Amino acid sequence: MHYTNGRTRIYVYAMPVMDSRMYILIDDKNEKEALIIDPLCSEEAVPVIRELAHATVLLTHSHYDHISGVNWLRGLTDCTVFCSRTCAEKI
Repeated sequence: MHYTNGRTRIYVYAMPVMDSRMYILIDDKNEKEALIIDPLCSEEAVPVIRELAHATVLLTHSHYDHISGVNWLRGLTDCTVFCSRTCAEKI
């Protein structure tokens, strides 16, 4: 499921078993950087992520699918992660 809002593309990837979602927002003015909210392991997202030079990651909670998603994402692109102390301790 993907959306566009003017110059911003929003990619949504789901982990159906858990009803979990990852959001990737990319601005057309800088297609090599993205904001990724609550990453999760998704082979479907790999082509989009591999095009990035850097991702800013916002981790909203410490569920294991997103914690493991951060570690998985780090293997694909350079990341800066913003999260609570609880999340940081679990990464």
